[in-house]
Amino acid sequence: MFSLIFWAKGYAQQLNNDVYLFQDNWVTSFNMGYSQFYGDASNKGYFQKFSGELGFTTGISGRKMLSPAFGVGMNLQYVGLKSTKLVNGIGEAVNFELTGGSFDINTNGYVDLNTLFWGFKENRSFSVYATLGLGMAFWNTTLYDYDTGFVYKSGLSYGGVKYKSSGLIVPIGVGINIKVAPNWAVNVEGNLRTVLNDYQDVWSDGFAYDQSFTTTVGVAYYINYKFKSKVKACGCDQKPSKPLEPRSSYNYTQKTPEHFSSIKHTGPVQPPAKLKAVPKPVTKSVYAAHSTEGIVYRVQILAKRTRLPDINLFKKKYGLTDDIHENFQNGVYRYSIGYFRNYHDALRYSNVVRSKGVFDAFVVVYKDNVRISLTHDLKK
Repeated sequence: MFSLIFWAKGYAQQLNNDVYLFQDNWVTSFNMGYSQFYGDASNKGYFQKFSGELGFTTGISGRKMLSPAFGVGMNLQYVGLKSTKLVNGIGEAVNFELTGGSFDINTNGYVDLNTLFWGFKENRSFSVYATLGLGMAFWNTTLYDYDTGFVYKSGLSYGGVKYKSSGLIVPIGVGINIKVAPNWAVNVEGNLRTVLNDYQDVWSDGFAYDQSFTTTVGVAYYINYKFKSKVKACGCDQKPSKPLEPRSSYNYTQKTPEHFSSIKHTGPVQPPAKLKAVPKPVTKSVYAAHSTEGIVYRVQILAKRTRLPDINLFKKKYGLTDDIHENFQNGVYRYSIGYFRNYHDALRYSNVVRSKGVFDAFVVVYKDNVRISLTHDLKK
């Protein structure tokens, strides 16, 4: 597992504590497999090393998913080191063997490539991911020279050179992840772990850095994973399968002329009373301009210290068709979308907005156009 680290000036949208808490959307994993060493004390390639130059590797990881595509976490990994070298850098015959092990701890980032390029799908079972990290490695290695009988150990000095037993490490990996249950997945990963010095194999012969490559199989468990795929906000777009028939309490039985001729009138016929026109009720579209009075639920999509120069660019980027409301309060510009009179309709609509790529959209509540806390009572 490894991390991509980005830095930018600005104020990110905060996650809604009522939707995604700190303890939500975590992944923990355990892996094990084999390792191969590449450096000055190595001659053979990947498949050649299967004949006696494989070490054992195992590790554990914890990762917080900030969105369905990106996560950050920490990894602890043990790597067994074993290799031989029979020819040195100038073609002379040698007889070296390296043995030992390395332990590293690193912070890392995670990118789900399927979600990044093709969008989040809750029922996706297969995905390709990449990792990048930075950490510290600590090793204990021994290099045997069988021609001279000399033994070199890491951390000691030889020829006036002190060979270090620790250094920075950059692990870079690519793997596949397969969901086997709602909270469980298995993964296969290849990881190149580069030590940023030339002391791990206690020898210098052309390689600027020492590297180990691990091939592992792991199992991952998803803790409180709450990201959801696109859902319909309501049934407003659904049309009835059959046209509705008019209903009336009036009896439309036909009357014959004989029936009317039998009616006797004893006085002048009075004109019927003039009926008063009943005004039709006025309805408003859910996303049209609305009154800001009273309690209003919206879906917040962005919060910044500086004002957006062009709201339309944000709408176009995420394919939003509804009006975006701007509210300046406590030194922060908050941008929200939608207009609802109850919490549950707004919550359903927030899932629609997140499916468009605004992963940290969440429900907020305003009273007379002033944002207030979303209490338990207001969710009823």
